[in-house]
Order: sequence, then C-alpha cells, then structure tokens
Amino acid sequence: MVVAIQADDVIARCLIYPQLFAGNIQASGKLWEFGQRAQDGASHLSAVLKRLAPANDDIHQFGCNLALQQNLALSERLGLENPPAEKKRYYCGFKEARVDTLRLSSSDYKIILTNQPEHGEDAHVDVALFIDKDVPKNRFANRRTAAGIALAEGFSDVEPHMCKVDEGDSNHPFERIGVDCVNSELPGPWQGKTVHLSDDATIETSNLTEGFSNVFETTNLPVPQLGSDQ
Repeated sequence: MVVAIQADDVIARCLIYPQLFAGNIQASGKLWEFGQRAQDGASHLSAVLKRLAPANDDIHQFGCNLALQQNLALSERLGLENPPAEKKRYYCGFKEARVDTLRLSSSDYKIILTNQPEHGEDAHVDVALFIDKDVPKNRFANRRTAAGIALAEGFSDVEPHMCKVDEGDSNHPFERIGVDCVNSELPGPWQGKTVHLSDDATIETSNLTEGFSNVFETTNLPVPQLGSDQ
C-alpha cells in the first residue's frame, strides 16, 4: 500500500551504528549524510512513515530488521558467516519529526518524501535530495551537507532501543559506551580537536575520553614540577 505523505505526517529516522555515528557518538551532522547522486539525479536516504508504523515498537522492529539486512549483506560481500565486530551494524533507536516542521527546500536544494515500500516494509519512505545538476562538484558537496544539517534540525531527541538479537552482545555501543551515546552532541563542535590530559589526571577525567578515539585525539602532558619554568 502506497500513501501520499501529508504535512501533518511524522517520519522517523532509524539510527544505525556505526553509519550515523561519529567517534561512537550519534551526531546530528550524521543523521542525514546524503551520498552521491543516483541515476535520477538525486541522493537517496530512508525514513519510516509513522502513520503506517504508529507504535514505537513498530519503528524499532523496522530498525532491527534494517540492521539485520545490512549485516547479512555485509557478510555476503565479505564472504564471511558473520561480519567482523568493527563493521557490524546495530540499530540503536530513532529520531522523529513532523513533516511540516522540516526544511525541505531552499534556493539551493529540494527534498522529496515518497512512501515507497521496500523489503516488505510498507512504512518505508524514500528521502530524495535534489540539487541543480549544473552546480560545480565542490559547491554540490557543500549544498548536500548543508541540506542534511538543515533537515536534521527538525528531529527530536532519540528514542533508544536495543534489538533482542543484540542483548548480551558486549560489542554493542550501549554496552561499550552507554545509552547516552545516542544523545551526545559532542562531535559537532569538537571534531578534529585535541584534548590534553596531564599525567595525574583522575580516572574520572580519563574516562571522559573513552569511546571518543575517532572524535578527538588525546595526549598526555607531563605534570610541571614545583620550581620549574614550564
């Protein structure tokens, strides 16, 4: 069943780790990170139409199935029974937004939402980003990024979830880092920065850097001695 998406509809974006994460932390800049253009001239991502999946559990089931499909495809591509731990995909919850609150167009881009059933999921939504094909490649990349960030601004906080199949998996980001990994906005302003910790940094301070190896570099500085001119 295909339906026309209305202004008062709500769409959800499933958070798949590590695709939508930066340094093990879910970042708004990764929520709608559009890729290269397809043959139709648009960059495509996916969402879920809540009218056809009204309960949170419906969205969670959609996300768990999505992660499962991606892991199966990854295993097949790599010729392995199971994907390696560092590449395994995990569904971690979703963010949602009402359609009429989203910035779907500007002078630089247009985003079209279409209910397009896929893999047996009637609630699947194709999110297509169109940018003028005559825009130079460097400006196209900038506009694509700006459109994704503008779209992400309309989305709610995360409704976290661990799939039943992932329970007990010590590699799951909830187990390694904590459930708060889906709510932090740390990667935005701190991306590419260096944090310096002194050798006598407390354990509590050191633990702040756990799981952030891809977000910022950490280095230890020697503790200045009394009487030194350092």
